[in-house]
Amino acid sequence: MMVYQGKPDFRASVSLFFRCFSYIRHKGVFVIGFLMASTEHLIAFATPLLYQIIMAVISDSSQVGQEQTKLPLLLAGITLLIPVCTYGRYLQVKCSAQGSAELNKAMFDHIQRMPLSIVSQNGMDVYLTRLNMDADAAVNVFRSYGLTAFAKFIVIGGGSLLVLLFYSWQMALLGLCVGGSCAFLALLWTPKLRQMEWEAKEANSLSLASLIEILQGFRIVRIFNLKEILQKKYNMICEVIYDKRVKFCTFRGIMYGILVVCSYIAQPLAMLIGIWVLLFRGIDITEIILISSYVALVGTSTRHFTNFALHLPKSLVAAERVFAIMDQKIETQIEDSCLVDLFCPNSIRVSNLCFSYLPNQPVLEDISFSIKKGEHVAIVGESGCGKSTLMKLIQRLIDPDSGDITAFSASYRNMSLETTRSLISYIPQECNLFFGTIADNIAFGKENATMAEIIESARKANIHQFVESLPEGYNTLVGERGYALSGGQRQRIVIARALIKDAPILLMDEPTSSLDIENEEVIFQEVLSTARDKTIIAITHRMSIAEYMDRIFLIKDKSWGEIDKT
Repeated sequence: MMVYQGKPDFRASVSLFFRCFSYIRHKGVFVIGFLMASTEHLIAFATPLLYQIIMAVISDSSQVGQEQTKLPLLLAGITLLIPVCTYGRYLQVKCSAQGSAELNKAMFDHIQRMPLSIVSQNGMDVYLTRLNMDADAAVNVFRSYGLTAFAKFIVIGGGSLLVLLFYSWQMALLGLCVGGSCAFLALLWTPKLRQMEWEAKEANSLSLASLIEILQGFRIVRIFNLKEILQKKYNMICEVIYDKRVKFCTFRGIMYGILVVCSYIAQPLAMLIGIWVLLFRGIDITEIILISSYVALVGTSTRHFTNFALHLPKSLVAAERVFAIMDQKIETQIEDSCLVDLFCPNSIRVSNLCFSYLPNQPVLEDISFSIKKGEHVAIVGESGCGKSTLMKLIQRLIDPDSGDITAFSASYRNMSLETTRSLISYIPQECNLFFGTIADNIAFGKENATMAEIIESARKANIHQFVESLPEGYNTLVGERGYALSGGQRQRIVIARALIKDAPILLMDEPTSSLDIENEEVIFQEVLSTARDKTIIAITHRMSIAEYMDRIFLIKDKSWGEIDKT
């Protein structure tokens, strides 16, 4: 869970606001739409004019004919504003929705380029909540009522002050004092509201993390009768959410109530003071009504600013949470500064490799070895000895503390991530399938793969006959994470996906762990036969499988050694 960074300053809030705005693709269209939509607020200026006309007719019946000519013009202006503001609102909402989509795409792209260690540390719930909710809420300020309320405050409040300044600077000063006091209260309480919104969102993230954990371990929950324990745990989390939300809503309600009451009081108070001051100056009653009405409009505009101040923290907190992820570092990007020689006799060379996850707790120490092109190597060792860590280092998912790895005579330090990973195909222990068809999941291994290539890879993985027996064949949906298939079937699809890539190096991390012993040997031999010209590095805990390889390496006590097969 990420901790709130402290009281935000005005400059940081403005920076967040414009950073969100940068993701709106058609900024000019949005601004035009916003200005057009804001014309609806000009209707408010018609009210004091209407009051003046009514008062003029009441006070002097001889002016009826003269005032009647003003009414059609007033109504015509209001009628013309309706289509303008409607179309402007459409443009504003459309551009904002596009901006939300752009921010989602940018965040997803950034997550994919972050180091594996940071992604694992943050947790799945962080990315789910910030992609599904926060990214949209961050840009929502540009199409929500909050920004509309701010526009009302600027147009109605600012316009009314300009009109008052034209008639009387004293009335303009009165209006400024009325509006400024309410706006100051709103700004004073907004930082606290923002902090409470952050804490409420973090509590929701904790709830989602717990829910994901329970659903992913559903079988464990059932087998070990953990229902009551997990129910109590989830209830406690819900109590935290309830407490945070109640505090947030209570503070927001008190704040809103005080500000609304102040703004409502300000409206008649400003009008009464205005009438009293103007009467002593001997101004005509119709002008008194006009001017005092504009003073009241300033008070009304502060209510709109209050609404803006209440809506803004939600978007700013969402933006903070999104950019907290997007500001985290990504994998080191370097350009290729050396050529890969696929004819080099050595495909992989590891030199003095050291790595540790925690300070002074090394996982691998000073490991050196080389693997010839086309050689099949097994890596064995006890659980936790560093086999999977070595695999991650070769895949360049993590970087070594010291030492170097070269692939086909090119150092990892001089190769881009894309080039390094293009040389490697991978069969993981986990059967990671994506929602889609069987053909889709196999084709993920190769861009623009043909159906013939998909079928050929499925044959090599010994799953073609099974797929053909299905009613939809290769168009069969595998379900979320492949749950529509058995473990062995998922494993074969994963193997087919690795084979279709046809990379010169094939990494296998317990690749047949989901298969029975009989099928395990069949599939393993098939993979070795199919990829006999590839360099294969396989992690396994079964010596029966390791015996099929050309060489066997043993990791023990963080050191490296080769087992003599003879």
